[in-house]
Amino acid sequence: MNDLQEEQYKLIKKIDLLNNSKELNKVNIISILLFIMFIFITIIIFFLITNKNISFTFHILDSIIFLILLVVIFIIHELIHGLFFKIFKKEARIKFGYSKGMLYASNPEGIYSKKQFIIISLAPFIINTSLLIILMIINFHPAIMLMIMGIHFSGCAGDFYFVYLISKYHSSIYVRDTNIGIDILEKD
Repeated sequence: MNDLQEEQYKLIKKIDLLNNSKELNKVNIISILLFIMFIFITIIIFFLITNKNISFTFHILDSIIFLILLVVIFIIHELIHGLFFKIFKKEARIKFGYSKGMLYASNPEGIYSKKQFIIISLAPFIINTSLLIILMIINFHPAIMLMIMGIHFSGCAGDFYFVYLISKYHSSIYVRDTNIGIDILEKD
């Protein structure tokens, strides 16, 4: 960040998700709880919508479809983050990576309004979940879609955690994306 930008903002809180094991453990616990909750709720909703039970018999082909779609959904997830970083800041330099069991998309040192960062954080969950629900309802391997939705939902734990943290602050805050997490800022 250049000196001019630095002078415009005051750091309120730094959130280091990659190097702070306490923060990372919170996200991992949230992820497990979300997976269990989402699978349970989704089975009930699927039954109510379709009046069908979900069969959980997996064959070799099902396993291959599952693995391919799981990889694809997480790649799409990060690409959606990248797209929304770019939508809000055309000059954004998106960085994709993997660290400590997490895929990520980042615009290091990019500063966004609270509303923009919430949209950036939640867009992959909303778009991917909608797509997976449609595939599930049209009966495209519903058991596989259910498992992918549950894993994807739990994989969104870091995004949900960031939204939770920044939602505790007033609407005029800003969020700076960093290589290790986020900084919550306010204008000087």
